[in-house]
Amino acid sequence: MKKILLSFSFCIYALLCVAQNQYKITYKGTLLSSSLNARLEQEVNDPVFLQGYKDLIEGFEVQYALYVDVSKGRSILLEQKEIGLDGPPPFKHLFSFYDQAGNLYFEDLFRGKQFKVRDSPAVLQWDVKQEIMKVGNFNCRKAVLKNDPFNTVVWFCEDYPISFGPYIGAKLPGLAVLFENDYYVIKIDKITKEAFSKNIENQMNAAQKKTGISYAKYREQVAPLLKKMKTENIID
Repeated sequence: MKKILLSFSFCIYALLCVAQNQYKITYKGTLLSSSLNARLEQEVNDPVFLQGYKDLIEGFEVQYALYVDVSKGRSILLEQKEIGLDGPPPFKHLFSFYDQAGNLYFEDLFRGKQFKVRDSPAVLQWDVKQEIMKVGNFNCRKAVLKNDPFNTVVWFCEDYPISFGPYIGAKLPGLAVLFENDYYVIKIDKITKEAFSKNIENQMNAAQKKTGISYAKYREQVAPLLKKMKTENIID
């Protein structure tokens, strides 16, 4: 009986140790970025119609869960729920994964076309600024992604020295709290420590084998789509 109790206690201890290194971080993604908001205000003169269109866009929300395993140095972002638009949005991040070898894999939906990218995070060159902003209860510092066609900005929190975040908002000296580009905003909602389910481990192992184009190739392919989009009226 004593052996059974010792074995049970060890299992509980092991699970607690695992949970201390594993986090589930929930985020909410929306379409109304500050850049998109500014474009709308330039294009729409009728304040009633403008507000109605903003309300429509704000009604779209994607809820994500970022699972971070600090001890293994890997994370995976999974969509949990989508609310709002009937058709596909102009831009949506679908999935991202960082492995222990430092490789990045992500999937985007842009103008109805899905992109699959696999590369090293070394291709993401961040310019960390001195600007500080409080996002909810988080004291954050600003980082701007260099040479990025989407004009990506991330606000990260050094109080949480977890070098992870959704999408390409990782490998910064702190947890990515707020991620924004010209078309999309992803903001942190909640952090919890918990041991992963077998299903999450399996999805991480499967993501390890996924292949895709390089980040440079991705930027090359989205360039003409971006150019066309910038000449179009948002509300058409």
